[in-house]
Amino acid sequence: MNLIRFAPDLARLFRIRLSLFVALSAAAGNAAATFRLTSAILLPSLACALLAAGASTLNQWQEWRRDSRMSRTRKRPIPTGKIAPVHALVIGLGLTGTAIVVLAVSCGAWATAFGASAVVMYNGVYTWMKRWTAFAAVPGALIGALGPAIGWVAGGGVPQSPTLLAISMVFFLWQVPHFWLLNLKYPTDYGAAGYPSPVAVFGGDRLYRIGLVWIACTVLATLCLPLFGLLSSGALYLILCFATVLLGAALVRAVRSSVLDTGRYRLSFASVNLFVLVIMILLIVESGL
Repeated sequence: MNLIRFAPDLARLFRIRLSLFVALSAAAGNAAATFRLTSAILLPSLACALLAAGASTLNQWQEWRRDSRMSRTRKRPIPTGKIAPVHALVIGLGLTGTAIVVLAVSCGAWATAFGASAVVMYNGVYTWMKRWTAFAAVPGALIGALGPAIGWVAGGGVPQSPTLLAISMVFFLWQVPHFWLLNLKYPTDYGAAGYPSPVAVFGGDRLYRIGLVWIACTVLATLCLPLFGLLSSGALYLILCFATVLLGAALVRAVRSSVLDTGRYRLSFASVNLFVLVIMILLIVESGL
């Protein structure tokens, strides 16, 4: 009964949607490496879900005082007192430890190294950097490329493969506008928590236009995937149509407005995330055909 009562708080602690997104990225990387769908795709995906949930929990333990000052995060379970900081620390260490063990036992040395690197980069480097620079999202975007890399090497792919680099580039490029559009959705949050804010550096509309450049680069990187034997012509056509709508709508909104319009940013944030979600699903489905 207690577990059921705490389930919503644990879902927030684990950032369940993000954790599932990371798991899906590992599945996409695994499918791209093996070009088949088997039960072997489950373990790296599960490990990445646990890893993302654990890293999120540790991050909320690290930053719960700052989270309490931001409208986006103040209702998280640690700032509200629903979960004690020490309990979150134990849960976070347990989840990340379990994930690393699963990777070590079932997915190989490279997958384990990538998984451990993701935790170090997120909970160490990135969490520290964003307290000192408004541009921490750029090096921090490397973390987003590690999910598909874990799936790739777990599926027998070699880490130095150009195909893996091409896939990882898509996820790296997407992470920057993902973060900056999130910042634009809550333009005063970072300043309230004492973080340097890209909005404060560039202004909302200018940051939005810079984000569009990153989105365009993400689309272009995706359209290059067929050069590496990924995505059929049918899938590529769907992606091209989706990308045209995404960029066209975003550019129209950018030209029409010169004021801070959080509704515009919310729609762009959802659209670019949906775009990457579609890419992951197509990579997985294509491997099963």
